[in-house]
Amino acid sequence: MICPNCGTRLPEGSTRCHLCGFLLPQETTFAEACIIIIALFALMLAISLLLFVVTGTMEIDHRLRAVLCLIAGAAATWVFWRITRRMITRLAGSR
Repeated sequence: MICPNCGTRLPEGSTRCHLCGFLLPQETTFAEACIIIIALFALMLAISLLLFVVTGTMEIDHRLRAVLCLIAGAAATWVFWRITRRMITRLAGSR
Protein backbone atom coordinates (compact mmCIF):
# COMPACT_ATOMS: atom_id res chain seq x y z
CA MET A 1 0.00 0.00 0.00
CA ILE A 2 1.33 3.46 -0.93
CA CYS A 3 0.29 6.80 0.57
CA PRO A 4 -1.50 8.83 -2.14
CA ASN A 5 -0.27 12.06 -0.52
CA CYS A 6 3.50 11.54 -0.17
CA GLY A 7 4.22 8.18 -1.87
CA THR A 8 5.54 6.42 1.25
CA ARG A 9 5.23 2.65 1.34
CA LEU A 10 2.83 1.65 4.13
CA PRO A 11 2.07 -1.67 5.82
CA GLU A 12 -1.16 -3.34 4.73
CA GLY A 13 -4.16 -2.35 6.83
CA SER A 14 -2.79 1.08 7.72
CA THR A 15 -5.34 3.79 8.35
CA ARG A 16 -2.88 6.70 8.39
CA CYS A 17 0.47 7.48 6.80
CA HIS A 18 3.21 7.37 9.44
CA LEU A 19 5.25 10.00 7.56
CA CYS A 20 2.81 12.74 6.51
CA GLY A 21 -0.21 11.81 8.66
CA PHE A 22 -2.55 11.52 5.67
CA LEU A 23 -5.77 9.71 6.60
CA LEU A 24 -6.25 6.86 4.14
CA PRO A 25 -9.77 6.30 2.83
CA GLN A 26 -11.52 3.37 4.47
CA GLU A 27 -13.74 1.13 2.39
CA THR A 28 -17.17 0.41 3.79
CA THR A 29 -18.22 -3.22 3.64
CA PHE A 30 -21.61 -4.24 2.28
CA ALA A 31 -22.84 -5.17 5.77
CA GLU A 32 -21.80 -1.78 7.19
CA ALA A 33 -23.54 0.00 4.34
CA CYS A 34 -26.74 -1.98 4.94
CA ILE A 35 -26.67 -1.16 8.65
CA ILE A 36 -26.19 2.53 7.92
CA ILE A 37 -29.05 2.57 5.40
CA ILE A 38 -31.42 0.74 7.75
CA ALA A 39 -30.52 3.04 10.65
CA LEU A 40 -31.08 6.17 8.54
CA PHE A 41 -34.40 4.80 7.27
CA ALA A 42 -35.54 4.05 10.84
CA LEU A 43 -34.51 7.56 11.89
CA MET A 44 -36.47 9.06 9.00
CA LEU A 45 -39.58 7.09 9.93
CA ALA A 46 -39.25 8.04 13.61
CA ILE A 47 -38.92 11.75 12.80
CA SER A 48 -41.82 11.56 10.34
CA LEU A 49 -44.07 9.78 12.84
CA LEU A 50 -43.20 12.31 15.54
CA LEU A 51 -44.03 15.18 13.21
CA PHE A 52 -47.27 13.49 12.18
CA VAL A 53 -48.35 13.10 15.81
CA VAL A 54 -47.30 16.64 16.77
CA THR A 55 -49.20 18.18 13.85
CA GLY A 56 -52.34 16.13 14.62
CA THR A 57 -54.47 19.15 15.51
CA MET A 58 -53.82 20.96 12.24
CA GLU A 59 -56.75 21.30 9.85
CA ILE A 60 -54.95 19.63 6.92
CA ASP A 61 -55.93 16.47 5.07
CA HIS A 62 -54.18 13.55 6.80
CA ARG A 63 -52.69 12.25 3.53
CA LEU A 64 -51.12 15.62 2.71
CA ARG A 65 -49.89 15.93 6.29
CA ALA A 66 -48.33 12.43 6.07
CA VAL A 67 -46.51 13.30 2.84
CA LEU A 68 -45.26 16.60 4.27
CA CYS A 69 -44.07 14.85 7.43
CA LEU A 70 -42.22 12.22 5.36
CA ILE A 71 -40.52 14.95 3.32
CA ALA A 72 -39.54 16.83 6.48
CA GLY A 73 -38.29 13.59 8.07
CA ALA A 74 -36.20 12.78 5.00
CA ALA A 75 -34.72 16.29 4.98
CA ALA A 76 -33.89 16.14 8.71
CA THR A 77 -32.30 12.70 8.28
CA TRP A 78 -30.21 13.93 5.34
CA VAL A 79 -28.96 16.92 7.39
CA PHE A 80 -28.15 14.61 10.32
CA TRP A 81 -26.24 12.25 8.02
CA ARG A 82 -24.21 15.08 6.44
CA ILE A 83 -23.31 16.63 9.80
CA THR A 84 -22.38 13.25 11.27
CA ARG A 85 -20.14 12.36 8.30
CA ARG A 86 -18.37 15.71 8.54
CA MET A 87 -17.84 15.35 12.28
CA ILE A 88 -16.49 11.79 11.97
CA THR A 89 -14.05 12.90 9.26
CA ARG A 90 -12.79 15.79 11.39
CA LEU A 91 -12.51 13.65 14.52
CA ALA A 92 -10.62 10.92 12.65
CA GLY A 93 -8.26 13.54 11.20
CA SER A 94 -7.40 15.00 14.61
CA ARG A 95 -5.93 11.78 16.04
